[in-house]
Amino acid sequence: MIINSIKSKIILALCPLIGLLLLQSYLFNYSQTTLLNLQKSQRNALIQSEAVNHLENDIISLQGHAVSFIDNANENTITKFNFYLNKATLNLEQLKTNTKNQTPEYQSSLIRLGEYLNNYQETFGQVVVNRQKREHLYTIQFKQPIDDLQVTISDLDESSNDDNKIIFNDVLLTISNLKHAIISYLYKPNFDEAQNVKQNLNHLHKKLTSTSVINESLSNKTTSLKQAYNQLVLLTRSYTFSVNVVLTGIENELLYLTNEIKNIEKNKLTETEELLGNHLTKNTEQANIFALLIMLIILFLSYFIFRSVIKPITQLTLLLKDMNSEKPITISNNSRNQTEIASVIKAANALYLKSKQTKELLNETRVLNSQMEAMNADLTSAMEQTDKANKTKIDFVANMSHELRTPMNGILGMLQLLQSSELPSRQKHYADKAFSSAQNLLQILNNILDFSKLESEKIQLEQIPFTLHTIVSNVQNLFSTNAKQKGLLLNFTLHVDAGLELIGDPMHLSQIINNCVGNAIKFTEHGEISLIIEATSQHEKTINLRFSIKDTGIGMTQEQSKIIFQSFSQGDSSTTRKYGGTGLGLTISKQLTKLLGGDIQVRSTINQGSEFFFTLPFTLSEQQKLKKHALLISPDNEQIKKLMDLLSDINITTETTQEPLRAIAKMAQPNSPFSIVIMSIKQKELKDNFILQQLYAQNKNTNEKLTLILLITDEESPEPIAKNESIDITLIGNKNSEVEILRKLSPDNFKEKQLRPHPKFSGFNALVVDDNKINQEIASALLARLDMAVIIANDGHDALGKVETNDIDIIFMDVQMPVMDGLEATSILRERGYKTPIIAITAAADPNDKKAAFRAGMDDFLVKPIIFDALFESIEKHLQSNKPLNTINLQLAKDNVENNDELLAKLFTQFVNDYNDFSTKADILIKNGELESLIRLVHTLKGLAGTLGLELLQQSTQSIEKNLIDEKSINLSSFNEQLTLTLFAVKQFLIAEGFKKEHKQLNQLENEDSVIDNIYSLALTARPVPSSLIRQLEMDQYDRGHSLFKLKEAIDHFNYALVIELIDKYRNDNKN
Repeated sequence: MIINSIKSKIILALCPLIGLLLLQSYLFNYSQTTLLNLQKSQRNALIQSEAVNHLENDIISLQGHAVSFIDNANENTITKFNFYLNKATLNLEQLKTNTKNQTPEYQSSLIRLGEYLNNYQETFGQVVVNRQKREHLYTIQFKQPIDDLQVTISDLDESSNDDNKIIFNDVLLTISNLKHAIISYLYKPNFDEAQNVKQNLNHLHKKLTSTSVINESLSNKTTSLKQAYNQLVLLTRSYTFSVNVVLTGIENELLYLTNEIKNIEKNKLTETEELLGNHLTKNTEQANIFALLIMLIILFLSYFIFRSVIKPITQLTLLLKDMNSEKPITISNNSRNQTEIASVIKAANALYLKSKQTKELLNETRVLNSQMEAMNADLTSAMEQTDKANKTKIDFVANMSHELRTPMNGILGMLQLLQSSELPSRQKHYADKAFSSAQNLLQILNNILDFSKLESEKIQLEQIPFTLHTIVSNVQNLFSTNAKQKGLLLNFTLHVDAGLELIGDPMHLSQIINNCVGNAIKFTEHGEISLIIEATSQHEKTINLRFSIKDTGIGMTQEQSKIIFQSFSQGDSSTTRKYGGTGLGLTISKQLTKLLGGDIQVRSTINQGSEFFFTLPFTLSEQQKLKKHALLISPDNEQIKKLMDLLSDINITTETTQEPLRAIAKMAQPNSPFSIVIMSIKQKELKDNFILQQLYAQNKNTNEKLTLILLITDEESPEPIAKNESIDITLIGNKNSEVEILRKLSPDNFKEKQLRPHPKFSGFNALVVDDNKINQEIASALLARLDMAVIIANDGHDALGKVETNDIDIIFMDVQMPVMDGLEATSILRERGYKTPIIAITAAADPNDKKAAFRAGMDDFLVKPIIFDALFESIEKHLQSNKPLNTINLQLAKDNVENNDELLAKLFTQFVNDYNDFSTKADILIKNGELESLIRLVHTLKGLAGTLGLELLQQSTQSIEKNLIDEKSINLSSFNEQLTLTLFAVKQFLIAEGFKKEHKQLNQLENEDSVIDNIYSLALTARPVPSSLIRQLEMDQYDRGHSLFKLKEAIDHFNYALVIELIDKYRNDNKN
């Protein structure tokens, strides 16, 4: 295979080089280890040799001092002998410590050497003792008596006559000779000297015994001297034997052994040095071989680089010079030599062609620039006229809202009707696409129209009831599909009760949130989008909510964040090209938040994400004010969710927090709404807990008693704590905590739920329609607990057949199924006239799904997973309640519009306006034979009647619709009668509601006038206005155009003259 790539060639050359380097590294490490071992052996051999030399020197020194002692015995000689003996012993011990790798003969020699040293020491000690005994014997028994004898003879000589003097002098001479002879013998104890001493003793004895002038006692001393001499001779012989035979023999053996050990260590040192030299020579040879191989590889690699890189680059340089000179270029087509450089040459040729085109374009651009300069003058004057026309355009577009939205609504309505009709799949696909495009177009038109209205200040705000659940559900419905398609998580975190009933402008609030969430999804490729809602403060009638929309998208720089709220701005042009959009959404959101009493801001980090947040004030509904408020403090999100659901069921509004300091701040705010605090805590944290201490302090002097429930997470039966006069404290363990909370906060509901028995439903047949086998088994098991007979259907089409062949009392219908879904199956059953209760069972908890189920004709709605109590309540409600239908089921109507009374009133009013002449329209359609149009009108009326709780009218329309579809006789008399009764009932309801509303507004106006009167009286006397009156004034939330809009600002600045002026103006306006 031919390798053309430069990288491949270099890698091919480098691989053996790297292999050689690795092998050399391994051999080098191995050589270093061997070298270190040899050096260590050499060092040990040197140490051993040095120790042997020291031992030899010490032994020689020992011999010298032994000889010195024999010649001149003194204590210094003995001391030095012992010193060198100790040194020799230490050196010997050092040699013994390094004998691990030595031969047994070597070790035996060391042991023998040690033994001889010990013998030498003992023998020398015996020599010293013998010499000391000899010296003592000589001094006491020989020298002293001779000296005494000599003194005695000298005394006799001095006192004798001349004849005797000769005798005494001869004796003295003999004594002197004896002394010299004995000293000579002691110095040189040989036979001749011993005989000389013996002869002198005999001469002395003879002379002493032969002379009469000498006392016999003196002659007897020679006998004692002979005895002493004989002992001295014996000691001297023993001493001489020890010195000449024993010590000399030991000394010779010591020198022999020392020399033998020395030779062994010398041979070992020589061997180690030879091994070390051989190893160094071998390493040098290996290094030379590796160096030669590396040089060869480097030369080979250099050849590769020259041939494959340097030479082609040189060619490339020449080609680039030719390009610069605009010479034609010819590329070789030799495929065998195609490398990266060749690819670069081709690219350079392409670049040359592009450069040539660019030059041509530059020339054209210069011409166009000259033309543009001429046009700029005209453009400047045209812009002045455009600015004037722009103002006129804004006013015009702002007035076009109704004219544009009306046809768009008609288009969307017709498309929806087209979608609901029976169409072939291709036409249905076209209708879906058209409907989606129309929705997008409507959104763009709405943005443009809203922007124009904002520019012309013609936007109108609403003050109607709504809940946060509605807002969040709308966001989820609008964006869940888009988020899922992009693989994004759409999270909703509410630190306040989702069912909180507020009064405000839900449409524009939703528009702000939708714009922010839509932007977040648009500019986020992966991660999550989070909508977080929390309360920042709450008063008796108002609450401030903070909305935060976070994403993990592309983020923005600080410069982009500053201009992001400007009209038609999207950070930069590349963002607009990539993601599209008009750039009006955030501009509209900014202006709407200001109109609603807040201000939207942004925090963003490039490539990490953005957060848009704003805080808006809302008024609490009258019904909401009556509810109890609970503050939940827990770090466990799952526990908080369960507690919120539990308290919501017993009509208690909740707020949540995971931060202790924020919890304390919420409780400490003026007119805190919280009468219940539920806190998750451990048993050991009860003592000296900071939050508990603050709650005790805050409620110490209050009249209302705070209910405090402490959920002990680590104990089933927590230990009680001391009671508090201002706080009702309840401790609940971690077992059945929800039941205990329910028992504490709603004992009546708890008793009702606990004591109510579950009756049996034997004899009833239930049809379970679900495509999942496990869900079928679960539902069957739950129904079997109530003694119900269960029939299974796998989809909607199967259910239709089961209903035809079986006597069914109740149907549990899954919504989403293959073949035929639950909504379509329900619609068909209702069209066929089946009155059997149908209960929707679905995993979707969206309110719109619930509404769709009811519109299809379902009677109830259960969310999976199925709870037995909820299932039982639904069955009991539909199988045991045979109550008559109502003209207006007001509770059902309110449930369908989520208790939005104002919306319900609008729907009732619209119903009266639209269907007051329905009978006349129906007669005309019958006469013209337009039965299809009549069926559509009746079908629409049926759905509307179900939504508004008009039960009798819904029943009548079902019957009429069935007759029309079956083409039976057309008799609208009973229907017209029921329609008339229903219209009358709705009108009466609206009249009654109008009276209630007027009465409520009158009471509110009277209360407002009382506050204004009190403020006016205080302003006249220049007295401060109490905070209680200011809070009541804040709750009224005056519009910008209201006479009292700036009243609070004037009070805050103590501008009493302006306060009086504003109230006078307000009173005059009301008079008129």
